[in-house]
Amino acid sequence: MPTIEPTKSKRILIVTHYYPPHTGGIEYVAQNQAKQLAALGDIVTVVTSRVSADEVSHTENGVRLVRVRAFNGFEKWGIPFPIFSPRLITVLFRTVKAAQVVHIHDAFYLSSWCAAIIARIYRRPIVLTQHIDLVPHASRLVKIIQQLVYGTVGAVIFRHSATIIVLNERVKRFLVDQGVDGSKIILAFNGVDSQLFRPAAPEEKKIIRDKYQLSKTKKIILFVGRVVHKKGFDKVLAAASEQYQLVFVGGDFGPNRSLNVRCLGKLPQSQLAEIYQAADIFVLPAHSEGFPLTIQEAMASGLPVIMADDDGYAAYELDQNLVYLLQQRPSSEQVREAIQSLLNDDARCQSMASQSLQYARQHFVWQRVADQLDQIYAGLLHAQHEVV
Repeated sequence: MPTIEPTKSKRILIVTHYYPPHTGGIEYVAQNQAKQLAALGDIVTVVTSRVSADEVSHTENGVRLVRVRAFNGFEKWGIPFPIFSPRLITVLFRTVKAAQVVHIHDAFYLSSWCAAIIARIYRRPIVLTQHIDLVPHASRLVKIIQQLVYGTVGAVIFRHSATIIVLNERVKRFLVDQGVDGSKIILAFNGVDSQLFRPAAPEEKKIIRDKYQLSKTKKIILFVGRVVHKKGFDKVLAAASEQYQLVFVGGDFGPNRSLNVRCLGKLPQSQLAEIYQAADIFVLPAHSEGFPLTIQEAMASGLPVIMADDDGYAAYELDQNLVYLLQQRPSSEQVREAIQSLLNDDARCQSMASQSLQYARQHFVWQRVADQLDQIYAGLLHAQHEVV
């Protein structure tokens, strides 16, 4: 049978529980994958949820976006789990049948379960990006639900996925512990839009600060993430000081508590990129992450980064010269000390900012990510043709 070349047009279906304008790492990863694959010449369809009025089905940048109405009431309790209408089944039967490869984002969600089952019916190869493992949660019920999902339908998706992409070694170990064959697990980085997320010139920085009414005199410490415990937003908030201004983006953090704490809520990517440019230091003491997209965006914006270490990040080869690594699950006092340490060391800040930018330009390139995905799809289709 003829080999399918990586550059030959392929019909790809991407399934994700959320998609922009809903904000979050998985959403933007799925969006950029779709856009880059379409730019390579693939025929890309995305099936996702519609959880607000401004989310509509359309075609953009060569990507056909199909939205299915979903109930999203659990998100206000920190549980991002949309409940799709029954129409999801008919949409997936149609789109899976038309696709050659089905790419699912994370096995935890209802859309993923349905897509995997229908892909098996039509014998379409499944590529799974498993973003996270078990997430620690204050609710015992949520912990039990996670274990139940990954032990049942999640295990089925893991078993029947032809390739599983992970972002760090910890997720890989989790999958292997679940009985997944390690040979089909691939470690891969995500990308960043380097045209959008970039450093700002000093004069540009001043203009942006004026635009968002941020401090003109104090250093700005930026946190970007959802209002969930694992992101560590509470530890950053507890580290507030009159010596600098904390800026929070990504969720409903409540009213501004003082001139030293600004909460900007959820912002579209274009405005978020400007906030990175206005900032001086980025801090994210998160745990149980794949590898936070916000860290990648901050590095691409040329910011020194304070982050919690994780034994799953070994492949990223992070060290204290590149980023300020806190211990896993740091205290708010340790977060405060890290901020103060960088503020008192301009030379280290400048060195970290320069190395962050260089690292991002070297490792977080969407075109490289898309090329790797295209090779994976081509390999699966070639293997499928060989079997036939």
